[in-house]
Amino acid sequence: MASIQGPSSDMDPLQRSYSRRSLLPAEQQIIDVLGLTLDEYWEFCRLADCKAKERGEEYASIPEIVATGEPLTTFEIISLVVGVLFSAASVLLQPDPPTFEQAPAAIRTADIRGQTRFAELFSFDSVQDLAALGSIIPLIFAKREQLPDGSEVVGGIRAKGLLLWSQLLSLGSHQELKMLTTLGLSELGATPDAQGLAIGDQLLRNYQEARYRAYFKDNIATAANNFDSGGRINLSDAITNAGQLPADIDGDVFLAYDQLKNNFRPLLSGTRTPSSQRAFGCHSPISNGSPYFLPYDIVQIFDNEETLRNKRDKINGLTLDLNVRPYAGRQAMERLNNAVVTGTNQIDVGDTLTFRNSAAREAPDAFPPHGLEDVNTAIDTRINNADTLVNVGDLFAFGSAIIQCQKRPDTPYESPQGNDRQFEFVCKEQGFGYFQSADADPLTTANKPFGQHLQRVDIATITNNRVCDQTEIGIKSVVFKRIDNFANVNSEPPAEILQEYEKDKQGFSLGRVSTFQTRYSFFKIKFREVGASNDTAFTDISAGQIFAVRGSNPQPQYNTIRINHNPGQYEFKIIPVTGSTADGLYVDIDSQSNYVQLLTGTGNNVIYPGGNIRVSYTGAPTKITDLMASNDEFFFKSVEAGTPVQGNVRALNKYTVGELPEEARWTRITDPIVDQNADTAELTTGVYVNVDNPTAPGAVYAKWEGEIVELGSVYQYDPADFVKTVPAVKEWHTTTSGTRVLDSVTNDFYVQTTTGGVLFAAFFNGVNVTSTTQAPSPADQNDNALYRIVPDSIPVSAGGFLYYPIEKGEYRATRTALNLYKIAKYEFNQDAVPFVSGGGPTDYSHEAYGGNGSGLKVNASSFAVGQWQWIISDPGSGYQQGEVVRFQFADGTLVDVQITQVDTVFINGRIRPGLNPKDAIADYPKFDLEKTSHQDGPEHEVVFVNEMVRPEEDKPDFGAAQYNDLSLLGLRVLAGKDWSSMGQLSAYIKEGIKVERLINDDGTTASLTADPASTNNFAEIAFNLLVSSRLGAGKRIPRDTIDRDAMVVAAKFCRANGFRFDGVVGDRVGLREFIHANAAFNLLDFSIVGGKFSLTPSVPYNPATFVIEPAQDITKSVKALFTDGNMKDMQVSFLPTQERQLFKATVAYRQEEENGFSSQRVTQLRFQDIDGGSDGDPEEFIDLTSFCTSAKHAKRIAQHKLLLRKHSEHNIQFKTTPSSALSIAPGDYIKVISNASHTTRFNNGSVDEFGGVTSTTALADGTYTVFFWRPGETEVQEGQLQVADGKTGDEVFFSSIFTIKMQNQQKRIYRVTSLTIDDDGFVDIGGSYQKVDQAGRLAILNAENALFDVVD
Repeated sequence: MASIQGPSSDMDPLQRSYSRRSLLPAEQQIIDVLGLTLDEYWEFCRLADCKAKERGEEYASIPEIVATGEPLTTFEIISLVVGVLFSAASVLLQPDPPTFEQAPAAIRTADIRGQTRFAELFSFDSVQDLAALGSIIPLIFAKREQLPDGSEVVGGIRAKGLLLWSQLLSLGSHQELKMLTTLGLSELGATPDAQGLAIGDQLLRNYQEARYRAYFKDNIATAANNFDSGGRINLSDAITNAGQLPADIDGDVFLAYDQLKNNFRPLLSGTRTPSSQRAFGCHSPISNGSPYFLPYDIVQIFDNEETLRNKRDKINGLTLDLNVRPYAGRQAMERLNNAVVTGTNQIDVGDTLTFRNSAAREAPDAFPPHGLEDVNTAIDTRINNADTLVNVGDLFAFGSAIIQCQKRPDTPYESPQGNDRQFEFVCKEQGFGYFQSADADPLTTANKPFGQHLQRVDIATITNNRVCDQTEIGIKSVVFKRIDNFANVNSEPPAEILQEYEKDKQGFSLGRVSTFQTRYSFFKIKFREVGASNDTAFTDISAGQIFAVRGSNPQPQYNTIRINHNPGQYEFKIIPVTGSTADGLYVDIDSQSNYVQLLTGTGNNVIYPGGNIRVSYTGAPTKITDLMASNDEFFFKSVEAGTPVQGNVRALNKYTVGELPEEARWTRITDPIVDQNADTAELTTGVYVNVDNPTAPGAVYAKWEGEIVELGSVYQYDPADFVKTVPAVKEWHTTTSGTRVLDSVTNDFYVQTTTGGVLFAAFFNGVNVTSTTQAPSPADQNDNALYRIVPDSIPVSAGGFLYYPIEKGEYRATRTALNLYKIAKYEFNQDAVPFVSGGGPTDYSHEAYGGNGSGLKVNASSFAVGQWQWIISDPGSGYQQGEVVRFQFADGTLVDVQITQVDTVFINGRIRPGLNPKDAIADYPKFDLEKTSHQDGPEHEVVFVNEMVRPEEDKPDFGAAQYNDLSLLGLRVLAGKDWSSMGQLSAYIKEGIKVERLINDDGTTASLTADPASTNNFAEIAFNLLVSSRLGAGKRIPRDTIDRDAMVVAAKFCRANGFRFDGVVGDRVGLREFIHANAAFNLLDFSIVGGKFSLTPSVPYNPATFVIEPAQDITKSVKALFTDGNMKDMQVSFLPTQERQLFKATVAYRQEEENGFSSQRVTQLRFQDIDGGSDGDPEEFIDLTSFCTSAKHAKRIAQHKLLLRKHSEHNIQFKTTPSSALSIAPGDYIKVISNASHTTRFNNGSVDEFGGVTSTTALADGTYTVFFWRPGETEVQEGQLQVADGKTGDEVFFSSIFTIKMQNQQKRIYRVTSLTIDDDGFVDIGGSYQKVDQAGRLAILNAENALFDVVD
C-alpha cells in the first residue's frame, strides 16, 4: 500500500520488483558469489520482469486483452467509476508519520514535539507578539462530551488568542495591560467559562478579581447582522465572574487616548518590549576632585585632652568654620588637549582629556594617636573602583559632555600605588566639564559632590517597527537615596549645651539614622526619521527642558511619554542628563529655578517642542529649589536652650484602631534564620542588638540576604530566637612609638620577661608600669593596658631574662558587644482581603484643636468595619510634642492620636549651614554612608513601546478597526507579583466553531436545513473544509463534487467507534494532504471517486450500527474477479523492509481537564512474544496530542498500525478492459486469480563458475524452469535448471544469475486503491493485498488485547 501515497509522498508510486529497494541478505550473497555490481543485479531483475510479461504458450487458449482503438461508449464512460483512494494504510504503514514538510498539517498530526501556536500542552511564550498582517485566523474544532458507550468524557481544547490589539498603560506605581485577541473565526458553540481563562500557565481565577476584567464577543456572520458596532468589544461583553476591575472609559473597551484629538478614539495599537538598548541613565560615578569626608559625628573634649582635640580636628576641624574636614580625593580631570586647565571649560568634539589618579596620600601619623590610615584606605578604595570602571571604549558623561576612554594603564591597580595612573579620553559630544589638580588643597580648591564628575552613561534607543502616528514610551524608574547608620544631626543640641555637657563631663552622642531619602534623576529625548543619514542631527523634543524622576524608596515607578508625530517611522534616543547639568540650568533658589517635566505617574501634561510634534507625559512641570534638592536629614534643626520645640510631625503614639481580619494579618513566610560568618562576625541574615545600650538609636542592626533592612512589619525578630553574644572587638592604637633603653637610672624603656614568656617587669621613661602592661600571651589580653611589647621585635637576653622594646597606646573598641538573633520575613496578603466600601487609601485632615499646628494629614485605609490603619502623608508644621489631634474616618470612626515626635525648627539662635547641600541631585555621594540608586547601574529602562495608527475618519465608523466574523477575547489586567511577565492569553474551549452538521448528536442523519453546531467529528470537519467558502475551499470546489452521502456514513462511523478530533487549524495547509493525513487516524480513506471527494471507512463495519466488525467475511464483499483472461501487465510492488519491521508503538494523546490544562498521556503496545513481538523491537512514536483526547482512540490506532505492519506484503497494478471494471470503485474488494508466469524477488539465485547454486530460497533436488542471464548480455534466456546436492552440471548456467518461473495459481483478495483510464483505452487498477483467514476475516482487524502487551 505504500505505492498509493498521496501527492506529498516521496515514495515511488509504482515500486516494481526491480526497483532500488533494500536487498535481502540472500540477494547480497548472490551478488557476492558472482562478483556482480548492484547495477548489474538490478538490470537482470528488469530484464527478467520484461521476459515474464511476454505472452507464453500457456495463454494459447486465453483471449488476448487489447485496446480496439474504438472510443468508449457513453454507458461505459458513465458506468466506469474512475478514482483514486488515499488509503489510511498508506499513512499508518509508514515507520514514521508524515513530516511537516511532507504533509504540512496545522496540528502536526505526525509529530508535535515542536509546539503549535494555539494548542500546545505545557508551555507558553513569555511575551505575546502582535499578529502579523496576513496571519492565518485559526479554526477551533472541539466538543466536550461523553462517548456513546459511556466509557470516557473526551474533547475540549485550550486555545491561545491571536493578538490583534494591545496597549500598556503606566499608572505610577504599577501598569495596566489591555489586550484584544481572537480565538478564531466565529461563531463558537459557547462562551468560554471564566474559570478556564489563563495567562501563560496561570489561571486567571486564581488572581484577585479586583485586578482584572475579561471580555468575550462572538461576531456572528449573518445577513441580519450589519455589524453596526464594527464587531468591537463593549463593557456589556464582560464575561460573567471574570474579574471586577473598574472600567476606565465607557462603551468601547479598547480605545486609546489620542493626544492630537484630546480624547479616546479607536486607534490601532500594538505594544512590545524592546529587547536591547532599553536601559538608560548615568551611573557608576567616579569622583572628580571631590574631597573625602569622614562620617560626621560629635567629639566631646574633656579637660582639654589632646587626643580628643586631635580627634575632633580630624573629623570636624578645630579652627575651621566647617562641619566636616575635607581631605584631598587624589583623583581629578586635569588636562584638556594636554594643557593644564582649572575650573569649568568647554569641551569640543575631538578634544582630548587626561584624568589622573595620584599616588600621594595623607601623612599616616597625623592627628596622633588616631592617624589617617583610615582616610588613605578610603582613598585607595575610591581609586581602585575607578580603575575597575574605566576601560577602553567605554562612554562616560563628564558634566554635560560625552567622552570615551581611549587609553588606560596596562596593568590593574594594586594598593599601595607607587606611581600616578593616567587615563585618556576623547570628546564625542560637546559640553562643559570641571578641571582641577588631583592633589589640590581641598580647603581652597575642591569640586562639590553635586559638581561635574565622571559617570558611565547608557543611552536607550527605540525604533518604530511600523509606520505610526503616535508613539508611547513606557519607562520604569527606580530612584532613591539611602543613608545607613548616619549621625542624627537633626537632634544635635546647640553648641552652648554641648559646652555645658563637656564642663560637667557628661557624655553625649548622636543617635543614628538609617532611612531612604529623596533623589532626582534627569534625562531628555531626541528623535529623527528612520532612514535619515548618519550625519542628520537628532531633534530634542523636550522643549528646551528636561524630564525628571523623583524617588524616595526602591519601589519602581511607571511613567508614559506620548509623542504625536507625522505618520512615519522614527528612532528615539533617551539621553541621561547629569545632576550637575540640571543644577546649573534648572535647580536654584525659589525665585530663579526653571521648570523640569517631573514624571509622577499620574496626570497628563502637554509640551510643544515645535513643528507637528506634540509631547505629553504622566506628570507636571515642577520647580526644584535648593531646599528641595537637599534632604532633611542633613540639616541641624535643634533650637537654642529654653526655646519651645515645635515643627513638622515625625511620629504619633498609634497608627491603628480596631482588629484586622484574620486573613489580612501579617503572616510569617519564612522560618527564623541566621547567617553569620563565625570568624569575621560579618552578618548576612539576622539581627544584631547592642548589648550595652540596646534602646539607643541605631542599637539594632538587621540584614536579610546581605541587604540592610528595617525591622517592622516585613522583617521581625523574637527575643526568644537568641543565638549567641558576639564579644566586643578592640584593637591596639599606638600613641608613642616603641623604644628600648636599658641600664639607665632615670629613663629606662623596656618590657622584661622570663625565658618562658612570663611578664616580669615593665618600665616606661623610668616609671614602673608593670601593672598596666599587656602580658606577652595574646590569650591574656588586658583591655585596660596602656603599654605593650613592640610587635615582632627581637629581645635582648641578659641575666636569664629577655628585654623587649616597649610602646604606649590603648585598646579602642572597633565593635561593641552584640547579641545575635534570628530574623524572619513576613507578608501581608492584601490580595486576599479587599478594602471595605469607602475604605480605600485616602488622605484625612484632623479636626480643629487648640494648638498652632496645621497641615498634618494621614493616609488611612480599612479592611473591616471599625478597623483602620494609617501613615503620616503630610507632616504639616507648627506642632508641639505631646499635642493631641482627632481624626474622623469615612465610616464615622473617631480616633485621637498624640504627637510623640516633631522635626524641630529654629525659632531663635544661630542657624548652621546644612551638612550635605543638594545631595538629592548630587552625582557623587559626599559620605561613604550614602547609597544612591545610580551607584551600580542605570536607574531607568524602557519597558514598553505602544505604536498607534490613527484611523481614517472618512471611512465607515470613522475608520475604526473592524473585527467582523471573529471570536474576540479581551483582557484588562493590573500588573502584580503574580503577573509580572505576561504570557499568552488563552481560553478553554468546550464547543468550537459552529459548522454544518452531517449527523445529529444522537447519530441520526442531520437535515440540510439544520442549524450549525460545534463538532469534533473529523468527517464533518473535512466536509466543511471542502464545501465552506468561509472555512475552506468552497469557493474553488463545487458543492456537487462532494459525496455528501458517503461523508454522512463516515461521520456515523467516527461517532460509533469513538474517533474524535479536538484540535486547531492555525497554519496554512494543503487541504488534500491535511484530510488524507488526518483521515488515516480515524480509519478513514480519502477518496476521489467519479470526480467526487469523499471519506470512506477503511475497514469493514456493521451497516446498521457503523461499529467496526472484525468478524465480517470479506470474501462475501468481493465485487469482481480478475484472472489472466481479463487482465494484463500485472506488476507487483513489495513493501520495503522497513515497512515490514515489527515495532513497539508508543502513542501519545491529550488528557483534558475541563477549564484547566491538558496533560500528555503515553501508552506503549507491542506484539506478545508468542505472536512474533519482542522487547527488543525498535520503538516508533505516534504523536496524537494535537487532536486525540481519548485513550481508547489512541490505543485503537496503535493496534491497527501494528497489525498493518505485520500483515501487509505487497500491492499490485494491472490493466483490464473498461467492461471488466464497470462494477468496482476505489475501496471495493476484488479477487485476483492468475496462472500466468510471474517473477518474485523471493526466488532469485545464481550459479558460480563451478556450478554451485546459491538462491534466496534453498532449492531441493529437481528441475526448475528459470530465466537466466549473464553479466554483459542484453537478453534473458529461458531454460531448464537441474539441481542436485546444491549444484548443476549444465555449463550453460555457469556464472549466471537466475529467477524461477512461477507456474502455481495465485488466488488473493485485494482492495482497490486506484482506477484510471490510460491513453490506450485500458483501465489501470491498483490494489493492496488483504490477508484473510480461513473464515474470510481481515488479519488487520484481529485486535484482541491478548495479542498485545500494553503499558500505560
